[in-house]
Amino acid sequence: MKKKILSLIMAVCLVSTCMLSMGISASAASRSYIMISNEECKMGETVDVTVYSGIASEYACLVLSPEYNHDVMELVDVVSNIENGTFLYNEDPTNPKFIWYDIQNNQFSTDEVLFTMTFKVKQNITLDRYSISLNYEEGNICDENGEIVEVEVSDGSIQTFRILRGDVDGDLSITGADVVMLARYLVDLETEVGEGAYVNLDGSIDGRDLIKLARYLVELDIIEDMYR
Repeated sequence: MKKKILSLIMAVCLVSTCMLSMGISASAASRSYIMISNEECKMGETVDVTVYSGIASEYACLVLSPEYNHDVMELVDVVSNIENGTFLYNEDPTNPKFIWYDIQNNQFSTDEVLFTMTFKVKQNITLDRYSISLNYEEGNICDENGEIVEVEVSDGSIQTFRILRGDVDGDLSITGADVVMLARYLVDLETEVGEGAYVNLDGSIDGRDLIKLARYLVELDIIEDMYR
């Protein structure tokens, strides 16, 4: 008799555990994710920061408010990458908000870009990585039936810099073109290179900088303190 009661208790516990697990899984599966990209930008320049879908999701309305350090950067523009629906941006530099909506759900795939925010980074600021977030009110993200869509927004950022070590030609990226330009400079086929040519920071530009840069491009070396 005791064995039967014990078996019954164990069965009830097992069912309860399974139901709880299913409930947690269902809840996690119903949650949507919106991600913001991490970018780098030279002081005084502009950069595009993308807002994209973290997982496959459905929305009919999104009202979002960017939050960032206004002393460091300025929001220049916001554009929608969504083909359907209506998009509005208030262009208010002190309290920016934008909305996208449609009369029916739109399906978005994982990593699909929803919006692009263009920021201008100010001059003479502190070298750092500055966060960018999107705030929203619960009722402002919903589906076609007016049901609230649970969303988790992951912050993005902009790494500011004055000099990008390895950027020999000054185009704000590091590519094979920088290796070629640095090699030409070392044999006097180029007369000028950018400050990024000081790859190893020893105060001179020579073959050691070239080798370090070439090895970096094929992931055989790293460039410490790349952003300066």
